[in-house]
Amino acid sequence: MIRKTVTLILCILFSIAILTAFTGSLSTIAAPLKEVSTFSCADVTEIPQIECEALVALYNSTNGPGWRDNTNWLVTYTPSNWMGVQDPDGHVYYLSLGHQYLNGTIPSELGNLIYLRFLYLDDNHLEGDIPESLINLVNLCPEGCGEEPPQGLILDYNYLNIPPDYPNPNNPLHVFLERENPLWDIRQISPFVNCSSVIEIPQEECLALVALYNSTNGTGWANNKNWLVTNTPGNWCGVGMYGPHVSAIDLHDNQLSGSLPSELDNLTTLWDLILSNNHLGGSIPPQLGMMINLRHLFLDNNQLYGAIPPELGNMSDLEGIELSHNQLSGSIPPELGQLHVYEGLHLENNHLSGSIPPELGNLYSTGMINLSNNQLSGSIPPELSKIDLFNLYLDNNQLSGTIPPELGNVTYMHVLSLSGNQLSGGIPVELGKLSSLISLNLKSNQLSGSIPPELENLTYLEILNLSSNQLSGSIPSQLVSLTYMTTLDLSSNQLIGNIPSELGSITSLKSLWLQNNKLSGDIPTTFINLVNIYDPGQNNGQDGLELDFNLLNVPPNYPDPLDPLQIFLSKKDSDWQLSQGFQKVIGAGGGELTSQDGRTDFLIPAGALITDTTFTFIPQPTPRHDHLGLVFAQNSFELTAEDAGGNPVAAFNLPITVTLTYTDTDFGAIPEDSLMLDYWDVAGNTWTDAITTCPGGEYTRDMEVNQLSLPLCHLTEFGLFGPTLNVYAPFVYHKW
Repeated sequence: MIRKTVTLILCILFSIAILTAFTGSLSTIAAPLKEVSTFSCADVTEIPQIECEALVALYNSTNGPGWRDNTNWLVTYTPSNWMGVQDPDGHVYYLSLGHQYLNGTIPSELGNLIYLRFLYLDDNHLEGDIPESLINLVNLCPEGCGEEPPQGLILDYNYLNIPPDYPNPNNPLHVFLERENPLWDIRQISPFVNCSSVIEIPQEECLALVALYNSTNGTGWANNKNWLVTNTPGNWCGVGMYGPHVSAIDLHDNQLSGSLPSELDNLTTLWDLILSNNHLGGSIPPQLGMMINLRHLFLDNNQLYGAIPPELGNMSDLEGIELSHNQLSGSIPPELGQLHVYEGLHLENNHLSGSIPPELGNLYSTGMINLSNNQLSGSIPPELSKIDLFNLYLDNNQLSGTIPPELGNVTYMHVLSLSGNQLSGGIPVELGKLSSLISLNLKSNQLSGSIPPELENLTYLEILNLSSNQLSGSIPSQLVSLTYMTTLDLSSNQLIGNIPSELGSITSLKSLWLQNNKLSGDIPTTFINLVNIYDPGQNNGQDGLELDFNLLNVPPNYPDPLDPLQIFLSKKDSDWQLSQGFQKVIGAGGGELTSQDGRTDFLIPAGALITDTTFTFIPQPTPRHDHLGLVFAQNSFELTAEDAGGNPVAAFNLPITVTLTYTDTDFGAIPEDSLMLDYWDVAGNTWTDAITTCPGGEYTRDMEVNQLSLPLCHLTEFGLFGPTLNVYAPFVYHKW
């Protein structure tokens, strides 16, 4: 996100760094601090009493308690450790209080500091006349005296009165000021009365600024320096000028509240309106569309609501528009397609609904379109492929339909992120033409079919996330061409077959997630080459390698401390073997199936089967179907059976007995005696208590060892659940 703070120097106004060089070292020569309860110059011995009283007079006449830094003033008897004071020879030698929020008048007593070499009172709110007594300061360092800095008197950027006959060569004070600070008069600030006193910009522009100040609680801004104080808006914090016009307003992160005034449309020469990260509410005034010269409109991270005005489409020269992270609603105006927005169209994190206007395909060129985290529906317009587009983010909406193959024509696209929608169909092979793509994120959709081998052409790809879809088939070995890839996430699909050994050649991988599929066979020995895979917890608490919930072979006597692959697996995914599924053939004589973690056991009695039957047990991290109204107790699996001909076995001569072992953590607040094993009833599209699969079936519970058993006469997907936990208000008894 681009932020142009075009008026930073105007907020700061004038640096006082050179003064700090003098005042910063004062504390090093100070006497040990001794705080006093009641200050009196009669108790000060470090400097003459008359000089002490001059300092006290300055403190009292300029609201000393309200100074920016009044450290030790009237607190200790040693003025040498008062902030800004230096008295190395028993007299006040330096007095530096520039940019310290002094507010009031200069006292005549200041003329008693006759040993002063440097007096700095610049950039404060001093007003009134300069006292004639300052002519007594004969030791001030004039320009060219050979000391640094070369000027001893600085009164600039205050509100001091300028005598009408200044400079009068016959007036001793005028002569003194001309000698010590010849520019003090032209550097005084004229007070703001109203816009009629402003000649620096047109009155209508001044009125627009005043309306902005009043409408957004200007008195409560974090920094409102000079606003409605001076009659020169060019030195108001955050205001930029180009010639006699306001060219920029940058007040981001400044605690603006309230709403945007419609008078902003008077700023027809404005290039930048940057009000990000504030507390603005209300709607966006449609009058902003009158600001046809605007280049940057940044209103993001506020509390704006209502519709996006279609009039914003009139700002045809707009280079960047940031309206994200607000509460905007309604549809996206098709008129926004008239913009240029070289730097991006950001509407993410709002409440926008309706479809994406195909007119956005008319955008001249843009670095980014980000419409994520809204409530947009409908299909993705193929017209978006007509833009010179670098990044397209449409995540977390309600988009449906297929991914337009035309997106493969966006030659210079770097990021394509469509996750968290309801997109269906296959992954277009045309996406393989996006040769500049760095990140492809299609997770959490309803995509089906196989992974296109054509993705091998995305040679600059670093992130490929296809997780949480319905993809099937095997993992293409062609992915080995993606030598820059750091993240490959294919988890939670229906992928089958062996893991290609070629994946072990992508040594740039830091995260490889293949969990929750139906992958089988041995883990490739080439995985030991994946030396950059994150260790467990290293990647923001996530593991770098995830192989759980597949059908991968677990080597006998795993882990073998002498086997390099097993050493690698133990380090990167220490418990992968406990969640693997398996297949086992059981004949008419019966047998037993036990999960790798020992928590789920099936006993097939002799006579239950007629012939050899292949059972497939697949554990799951969570049930594949929604379980609204039920509380999941951390055990889900799929159990199926086939005869020698590959035909599903749906009935058994005798029930199968399943025994589940659980922990106290698994069921949490669920009453233990209410735990039940449910099966997914395909016909009823619901979860049903598995005890009903066998006539007269009953649970056997042993809560001492955390086990329950029941007969099964039907195989499908299962989950261990408890009933919905209801919270009741306590009944209060009163004893009379």
